[in-house]
Amino acid sequence: MDGSRYSEADAFQELGSKMTEERRGFSLVQPLLLPGFLLAFGMFMPSLMFQHEAPHPADGAFGPAAWPETALLGLAILSAIWFGREIIVMNSPDAEPTLVAPADSEGYNYGRAALWIGLILAYGWLLPYTGFPLTTVIFITVWCFLGGLQSPFLVLSMAFGGTFVLLWVFMGLALMPLSRGTGIFDTFTIWLLHTVGIY
Repeated sequence: MDGSRYSEADAFQELGSKMTEERRGFSLVQPLLLPGFLLAFGMFMPSLMFQHEAPHPADGAFGPAAWPETALLGLAILSAIWFGREIIVMNSPDAEPTLVAPADSEGYNYGRAALWIGLILAYGWLLPYTGFPLTTVIFITVWCFLGGLQSPFLVLSMAFGGTFVLLWVFMGLALMPLSRGTGIFDTFTIWLLHTVGIY
């Protein structure tokens, strides 16, 4: 009977040591999972974005596929750099992984998190009605103030400057048909696009 007890204890101890080794092995490759996934996503997603042949605009102009393909190419390049760094970290005992969980000194603020999520949902809901330019200016302004940026000059500069850049990137270069809004907002958006030279 004592022998069976000892054999069961030995079996549990062996099982525990195997699980510990498996966890240790997973912890070694865990930092490679996210950059590896993003690298594969950036490499293979462009070929899957269009069911048929992607449109080729005339005269070498940017087409609707230019922006997502450029973004995915950048994602693949940065992910490859990240992946390479993690491999170097694995072979260096003094280096730390790129992503390290911060020490949670304060409790999670669910109310604040709900506020941010509500702001994002409100942006998506308002976009078809008030149009991309006006909605984006308001969204960036509120986001900056809630994030703690107190200078009105900096907030408005980021809101208007960021919206102008996004308008040109998406509607001017990538030719993406972003929402212009309805009614008076549609009229305002058309006037704005004429003013900045996109239309």
